[in-house]
Amino acid sequence: MKKNFFYLAVTLFMALFASCSQEEAPSTPGSKSKLVSISAQLPTEGVKTRALPTANDHDLRCILEIWSTGNNPELMYRDEKLDLDAVDNKISFEFALEPGDYKFLMWADFVATGTGQVNGHYADKFYDTNDLKNITLKDASLLYNTDACDAFFAAQEFTKTEDVESFDATLKRPFAKIIVSEKNKTNFEKCAKVAVSHKVPQGFNVEDGSVSTTLIPATLSEAAALGKGDTDLKLFSYYVFAAPADDALGEIKLTFKDASDTELRSTAIPAGVSVIRNRCTQAKGHLVAEATNNGKVDVGFDDEWTSNEENIEPTDPTLAMEVGDYYYSDGTWSAVLNGEKTCIGVVYAVDAQNGEKASDYDGDYARIKGYVMALESTARLEFCSKEMYGTIDFTGLELNKKGYKNTKDIFTDNRYTQYSDKFPVLGAFITFKEQTMVPSNSSGWYIPSIEQLIDMTTSYFGEGENAKNDKFATAVDAIEGANLFVNSTTTGRYLLSSSITNSGLHVILLTGSVLNTSQKAQAILNSNKPGVQGQIRPILTVLE
Repeated sequence: MKKNFFYLAVTLFMALFASCSQEEAPSTPGSKSKLVSISAQLPTEGVKTRALPTANDHDLRCILEIWSTGNNPELMYRDEKLDLDAVDNKISFEFALEPGDYKFLMWADFVATGTGQVNGHYADKFYDTNDLKNITLKDASLLYNTDACDAFFAAQEFTKTEDVESFDATLKRPFAKIIVSEKNKTNFEKCAKVAVSHKVPQGFNVEDGSVSTTLIPATLSEAAALGKGDTDLKLFSYYVFAAPADDALGEIKLTFKDASDTELRSTAIPAGVSVIRNRCTQAKGHLVAEATNNGKVDVGFDDEWTSNEENIEPTDPTLAMEVGDYYYSDGTWSAVLNGEKTCIGVVYAVDAQNGEKASDYDGDYARIKGYVMALESTARLEFCSKEMYGTIDFTGLELNKKGYKNTKDIFTDNRYTQYSDKFPVLGAFITFKEQTMVPSNSSGWYIPSIEQLIDMTTSYFGEGENAKNDKFATAVDAIEGANLFVNSTTTGRYLLSSSITNSGLHVILLTGSVLNTSQKAQAILNSNKPGVQGQIRPILTVLE
């Protein structure tokens, strides 16, 4: 099969001329060094190639941004053009630029045919492109069953000199593509409606190629199957922002109905299907069947994208995790407290928070489902015994990662390993861990970072403009003792984090039900009085 790869060849000319014609002489010496021409060149077959999908009723739109470099980059130039402006399959941008170091960002996507410019910007259809360093999905549901949502990007630093220079840059997809198909023709013909639900990254950064860790729902509401029948048994397709390697999908929930609106099956593709940038995953299996028939899904890949092979076993869909859910020792959760199970915590946040990824945790996990607060705090104790002043030097101990990593680092640091019995509150934390077992699909208990501690306590108490989460607070209040974060309801008490900077431990202060998260780091040791004392409220991360 002939393979057609889409590229945009970007050529930058630091030209020694002042007009668009290369044959005209420059008018002044100063103008020779200022004109820059950047051309986005399309392949001969343009948008009719398979890799650059046919997009009926759409035009290809190309955005170029030029940024200065250094500690405080500034936007020097921005323009947008359509493929209608192309000459000899090139979309060209010409502008004046002083000599210096710069970085260009380029994004190409489709907009509706006939879209006009408003303040130099064509109306976005699939993506909000006002900031190429933070492109976001306008509506995640629009990326189902269409190739018109395809897009491409490039970013590269360059030096503008007074000499003629040129280079080519090839634009790449920021996506992986997923196609899910039924293997059985008879079952496919029974299926009149397909409903899909999963979570996808919200955004993409053209500058560094990074994918947002914020996940948003992507829902397909009972659409007709994508395929035409016979040998084309596709159920649906989707484009998802993906990293160049080591990325994976979360659970994909599927529901199928027949023409009489009777449910044929509700199932799920479990989390863990790898998604790699510019790779098309084709999952084929006996999916449209009675709910009792769990079939195997074979996974292949489009040979015009990069390829790999995996096997997937569909499973029963899991219950969506919500803030305020009760979390049990068997790894399940529910919105209503189940007295027949052992509740070990309450969910205070769902999906990845503060830029975390599943790969930040030990184990082979694809997604972060949420974060759980334990039902009790440790006793109020010193972080490090006063007597260790002059013996243990905390200078140079900087723990500024997320809580899971900070906690691991505390317990492996030689300050702790040599004097482990001199850290009273950490001893209490270890006792809690030993007495409160956790399921395998979790991180295990750890001490929250200051960010996580603030998020958790703000969800319960609220502070300033940050309102409390009523569902979370109600769930915590329903369990006796779970709302006693510190051991005093009248005197100010510290909750301790795992964040340490400059020999100080970051804390939050609770006085009754009044939360104060603006505390400075407290000295771990003092010469004439005990160092910081407080309590730890452990948390864990639920993974899949």
